Amino acid sequence: MKNIVLTSALIDSAMIAAPTFAAPAKLAVCAACHGQDGNSPIPGYPTLAGKDKAYLVEQLNAFKNDTRADAVIPNNMNNQAKALSDADIDELSAHFSAQAPK
Repeated sequence: MKNIVLTSALIDSAMIAAPTFAAPAKLAVCAACHGQDGNSPIPGYPTLAGKDKAYLVEQLNAFKNDTRADAVIPNNMNNQAKALSDADIDELSAHFSAQAPK
């Protein structure tokens, strides 16, 4: 009987302690063109879902540093990326790389 109570207590505490994952703080800005899950709803805008995290970090930094130009709307991605911190870039890249492409 003690084992059942202990097991139940462990399950209850594990459920309470389960981590929750919040969306990246800057996701709304990206989602407008690339979709919340990285699957762009707009033709011509790239899908980011499932891309390699390191690739996404590299591309966002290239936009931020003006070593890559936005092919769709001149300077749009460059201006958007300039507003991102290194932590934002890391968080957004992790988010989109974890999504499933459709």
